[in-house]
Amino acid sequence: MANARISRLSKQPINGDKTKTGLGFGAGFGGLDQAGIVALFKSAADCAIYALPTVAKVQWEFGGPISNSATQKTLGATIDILGSGQNPDGVDEVYHTPGLINGTFQTYVLACAVGVHLEPPSMGWVARGNAYNTSAFSPAIPKPFSPDFWTVTDQAGAWAAGQAPVAPAFLRYGKWANLAFWYMVRAYNLRWTYGSLINILDEQLRDTAYMPPNSQEGSAGTSQEDIMEWARETNSRYVTQLGSGLIFEVVDTLRVGSVSTGGAAPGVGLFTPSRDFEFADVVYGGSDLRSGLNCDKEFRTLTNPYILKPGVPIGLVFEEQNSDLANLFRQQFDATDGFGGLVPAQYTELGFSSGGILPGAGSTFNERTVDGVTVPQQVVAQRAEFKCGPALMSNEIKGWEISEQLADMVKNDDNLRAQICSECGCYVGWAA
Repeated sequence: MANARISRLSKQPINGDKTKTGLGFGAGFGGLDQAGIVALFKSAADCAIYALPTVAKVQWEFGGPISNSATQKTLGATIDILGSGQNPDGVDEVYHTPGLINGTFQTYVLACAVGVHLEPPSMGWVARGNAYNTSAFSPAIPKPFSPDFWTVTDQAGAWAAGQAPVAPAFLRYGKWANLAFWYMVRAYNLRWTYGSLINILDEQLRDTAYMPPNSQEGSAGTSQEDIMEWARETNSRYVTQLGSGLIFEVVDTLRVGSVSTGGAAPGVGLFTPSRDFEFADVVYGGSDLRSGLNCDKEFRTLTNPYILKPGVPIGLVFEEQNSDLANLFRQQFDATDGFGGLVPAQYTELGFSSGGILPGAGSTFNERTVDGVTVPQQVVAQRAEFKCGPALMSNEIKGWEISEQLADMVKNDDNLRAQICSECGCYVGWAA
């Protein structure tokens, strides 16, 4: 027994991944020293978080907003990132660590810490524009001009047939993701139910969620951003991935007034070219969720590390607890803004469930033309909302993969399990 040699940390290939660090015995042991095994678990459980290897990580990348159906399915009452597999609806890219297959470990694991990382874009801005039917654009057709303001009379007479804008629009970069995560961490609990008998965690997600810094610690900068690149990226996503019949066009002209004659009807606008709206004021750094949540650590240490069995679903999920905040979270990710139907969302200041504001042409008002005539005008009531920018969310478990020999000893020796539990604070995640 005294001659037993125990290696606390041994590099060993697990599922073909030779970079992972396992917890187990060194070669050539002839006997088993329970005290040494307990010391092994104790040192592993007490290890600093930064020194713990990541034994499970799944990261979802959203290239922008997603469809209403994908929002309801993937971001519903239960969000299971670790068990999502490779193709969850609406998620553009999925990264997961080797050895995590179909949401289960392939070897025994000593789980010591968990992490929930939420990463919005590093900048936020809003730009004005207009929504046009995709049919208004073709390589053979000159691009329709896009003014800062227009009337129903302009819509009927200032553009060629079929090329008028449908509604004024705005493009939100980044802000939607920051708002989504703010609502999310308050709407969901971090729930860890292992198998059918063990409840490891059940508390508000905001207690663990962490937002990595997007700029220098404690700082944010302001500048301007050329929005043309992002308008192009937005339109590509909305048309090819979301099936939108509308695209966003940057403002390139200003309406300076109207005239009483010379158009299809009195009051058709006069416009002048402008590049004033090609640049948006930007705040870099994103929201500081860490300070807002008083959460300054990337990972949260478990009060009691758990030895988890391979082949059992991990069961670490986000579970909805506040439906109002959860709906606001989903609304931000939803390209229809939670309304369903139209992509992008078109809406007015008051929804129909509250009496409503009729979309389309509003009430008539009088405008004085530049040639001195008073003419009736109307403007479109609704606005079209476009969203842009990536959002990442991930769930992680840090700890150690356990060698088969050591796992067999823990499984088969009741006294050893009891000693590991009492002296190391490590719990065994299966029924004794």
